[in-house]
Amino acid sequence: MSVKDKKIFYLVLFFTCLFIGIFLLVYSSPSKFFSSPQKEGISLVWDEQELGAYYNRVAYYYNHQPPYSYNRIEYPALGILYLTIPAFFSDSLEGFKYGLIILNLIAGLLLIAVTYKLLKVLSKSHFWLWLFILPSFLFFLVNRFDVFPALLVQLALLFLFRKRFTLSFVILGLALLTKGYAIIFFPIFIVYWLNKTGRREMPLIKNKYLWIFVGPAIVITAIICFVAGFENGLFPYIFQSTRQFAQGAVYVIYFEALQKSLPAIAYTAIIKIVSYGLVFLQFLLPLLIYAGYSFFKKFIKTPQDVIRWMLLAAMIYILFSPYYSPQWIIWILPLMVLALGGGKKMVLLVVIYDILNYLQFPVIYNFAGPYSLSLDILVLARTILFVIIIWLLVNRIKDSNKNVVII
Repeated sequence: MSVKDKKIFYLVLFFTCLFIGIFLLVYSSPSKFFSSPQKEGISLVWDEQELGAYYNRVAYYYNHQPPYSYNRIEYPALGILYLTIPAFFSDSLEGFKYGLIILNLIAGLLLIAVTYKLLKVLSKSHFWLWLFILPSFLFFLVNRFDVFPALLVQLALLFLFRKRFTLSFVILGLALLTKGYAIIFFPIFIVYWLNKTGRREMPLIKNKYLWIFVGPAIVITAIICFVAGFENGLFPYIFQSTRQFAQGAVYVIYFEALQKSLPAIAYTAIIKIVSYGLVFLQFLLPLLIYAGYSFFKKFIKTPQDVIRWMLLAAMIYILFSPYYSPQWIIWILPLMVLALGGGKKMVLLVVIYDILNYLQFPVIYNFAGPYSLSLDILVLARTILFVIIIWLLVNRIKDSNKNVVII
């Protein structure tokens, strides 16, 4: 790490520790740590509201109706199947919640096991697996089903590095059927495959792995549209593409001030323009890699290259999202363990980021409210740290490609 990077690192560390210290002084009441104002239970451990929302999503099963036709669901088909598994064993809300928690813990253990294998492939120390016990990661592992697509992505990576390419793209396609973010990794997988097989450049539309990847999603979505109706079948994708700015994203802080000073029509127009622009930026890097794969072949040659570019794509996707879900820590932390585990100072930044993420939700969100000044301050701090990690990651990618000749 350069002298400049060290200064930034220690500055971030100082202000983060200062912020956490102030936070602990303000919110030192024991009752606040064990019960939110809404009396939702032990809100620092369980997310009763989200687990209850999952229970409502599988109401189709309890009512013996086809999925998507009984109620509109924003998750792809394999995600819904995963959520339905606990419903096979219990009709009650409590039984469903504990069943899902157990299922998530099993998926989490498998995720750690696969990551262990990947660290072995990369010849990296297994010591950094302790990052999986960070508070934010554990909270969302227990209370969200994002651990399942994260597990599938890691499995796809393992088979990619073992040159089991067909199986790798099948599993990545299953991850897409669980959570749509897996689509941003496909171009990186393709470039690595081209390098490892020595294939000549070809129109990617003719590549069989493109259809292995998207084929299951197309077929299953078509079946759902036929059974449940066109709008219901496409709802997971329509919902995600039309989501507006939401509390927790750094952009919301600025738009709240803008809303007070602009007419409603002008404000709405600006929101839409910026929203579409951010969505474009979310997918810009994967689109560039896909369109210019012959150029990016120079940079994505080794397993370490693959992981770093995947992490960069995921972090850019998160950074430019109009809304922010703290559960996305589950998407990126396994990649961080693989990409950043060798540098102690970078690992410390990741630890700080996880803690800030946990303080944002559930702590401050539950105890101070979604529109509090303390939440806005924390969102800004977390975003600044996130940008610094991206910057350092880009520098690592640049350093690893210093000897690459660009024509």
